Amino acid sequence: MFTNYYEILGLSKNCSRGELKKSYRELAKKYHPDLHKGNPVYEEKFKLISEAYNTLSSQEKRQSYDLRYEYFYYTSTNTQNETFKPSYKKRPYYSVKKKKYNPFVLMYGKIFVIFLIMLVILIPLGLFYKSSLVFYEKGQKYELEKDYKNAVDNYKNSVTRWGARNFEASVKIGLLSIKYLRKFNQADHYFEYAIDIVNNDSIKTWLLYKSAYTKSQLFNFEDALNTLKLAEEKNFFKDSIYLLKSEIHAYKVKDFKLAKEDFLYLIDHEIDLPYSWFGLGWTEHNLFNYEEALNAYDKAIELDRDFAQAYLYKGVTYYNLQDTLKCCQNANKAQSMGNLQAKEIYNNYCIEFMKTPHQE
Repeated sequence: MFTNYYEILGLSKNCSRGELKKSYRELAKKYHPDLHKGNPVYEEKFKLISEAYNTLSSQEKRQSYDLRYEYFYYTSTNTQNETFKPSYKKRPYYSVKKKKYNPFVLMYGKIFVIFLIMLVILIPLGLFYKSSLVFYEKGQKYELEKDYKNAVDNYKNSVTRWGARNFEASVKIGLLSIKYLRKFNQADHYFEYAIDIVNNDSIKTWLLYKSAYTKSQLFNFEDALNTLKLAEEKNFFKDSIYLLKSEIHAYKVKDFKLAKEDFLYLIDHEIDLPYSWFGLGWTEHNLFNYEEALNAYDKAIELDRDFAQAYLYKGVTYYNLQDTLKCCQNANKAQSMGNLQAKEIYNNYCIEFMKTPHQE
């Protein structure tokens, strides 16, 4: 049965991306399962809304969907508007007497037709299947040679030929696009394709995490967080989920209260402690809890004495506390470790100040 995604989002077929995003946000807030816990109707509605938005927000998926949309409504309209056909029979100008054929002739004729149809269908499919494997092997060869562009091109050909390796090829495209080509739109498209066709739940969960990461790199932070939530519901590693969530909350959307919760979880579970203590310092600083921020930066430095960024932002916190001497001391420490931002701050604000004697 065809699903009308435009009708689900309450939009016309010619809606803009802005209208699409606005409608999705309003409906997602209205039907979010967290607001209606235990109600399967809202949960199903939310899944349909997310499915509609994920399809229509992607240019390639929307073009493909629009073709099916136009075909469905064209055929349904034509079926309803079929003209009345008269029921009378015309007098034939030829004999209607049926000829009798030898039953063996009929049997062999049917076998021949079936065999011919199978050849017409199976030979092209077999060639497509074989070419998919050939392109996949070429992609592997180029990947080993570190020619990642040609590797991805061959993996794409493997995917389009519906062979045995189209899933593996789509995952390869996603990973290479992230790591070497920095083409996050391409990576997100092929991760979504892989998610749609994979049957293994653990692999699907890993792909959801990868998809969330690519969405965060495309600044689609709301989609990234929603995808992370799906991965978390499928019991993906919480360490990885909270590391990515903390980065999005603290440094992308700047929701410092949620970021603080993320970093506290990471600290409680002893995950990447220098990064986690630094992140907590950053969030406390932006929540104007300067003393707590200094304590967190000290913890990060205690764990990593070469953490130049922690020295830098410790100095910035002292600046907000109007302690210029300690601000400049920490900026100087950070610049001695090669931090260019600290060097710029020290040169602009501290050189003249440090020429005169000061008491700590």
